[in-house]
Amino acid sequence: MGLELRIIVIDLLFFIISGASVAITVGVYNVKDYGAAGDGQTDNTKAFVAAWSAACAVQGKATIVIPEGAYLLGPTIFKGPCNGIMVMQVVEDLMDKELLHGLITNAKRHRIANPYPCFVVNAAIKSISSIDSMFFHIHIFGSRNITFDSIKISAPGDSPNTDGIHIANSANIQVSNSVIGTGDDCISIGPGCTNLTIFRVLCGPGHGISVGSLGKNAGEKDVIGLYVSKCNLTGTTNGLRIKTLQSSPSTLKASHFRFEQIIMNNVYNPIIIDQNYCPSANCPKKVYLIAPTTATYIIIVLN
Repeated sequence: MGLELRIIVIDLLFFIISGASVAITVGVYNVKDYGAAGDGQTDNTKAFVAAWSAACAVQGKATIVIPEGAYLLGPTIFKGPCNGIMVMQVVEDLMDKELLHGLITNAKRHRIANPYPCFVVNAAIKSISSIDSMFFHIHIFGSRNITFDSIKISAPGDSPNTDGIHIANSANIQVSNSVIGTGDDCISIGPGCTNLTIFRVLCGPGHGISVGSLGKNAGEKDVIGLYVSKCNLTGTTNGLRIKTLQSSPSTLKASHFRFEQIIMNNVYNPIIIDQNYCPSANCPKKVYLIAPTTATYIIIVLN
């Protein structure tokens, strides 16, 4: 049975990746062979769709190669089901915002300025570096079954709202063996998340690993199942944080959390559970609590 893979490019965006490598494949499809210019000005939409269509028809593993260059894409639909496993090997610049289903990426360096989310299902994303992004470096929303491995993210410690990885309304997400240093949360977890795993992550500078803010919008879903293990936080404002807005409903829950084997070095606020979070000066004097259904375990090792 073919693997379904869809990418919907909704807008234009700079996306830079270099130094990719993948396993041996049955077919390699270079977008330049299908007319892509890579000059940052020419519309490459038809070339990308043509390369995708050719690769999608191949049995086994097919690789779409995007060589070094700056590629401009307009609104585009890459759709399946395909006859085999699809791999994108991206070498330099790509302008897009995407929805991915069943995509495997493997790159060495990555620079992206993307305030918009990627919707991903059944994916392994590894060995990517994101540098000096505006807003979130990686924003995962409405996604499931993703592993992030060997991710490197960096932004100045005084850069505002530069979260490393933000996850919301997603399930079965794992982040491991990664280094994240930003001006905001290394990893932030929004509402509607279930079964998240974070381990062997080096965080700093930044605001630590945070759940929330929860309760900002009506109809938010619970955060259930978070496991953080063997992480090292150095020079961060906060360590482990759970924050809920004052106006959040009392029915909103954050439960089944476990934090263990955490090492903190020079962390200003090692553990914060803030159920009265107020990012502005005009918050109502009303407090609602996070009501965990099971105990939260936190084991901290301080040097």
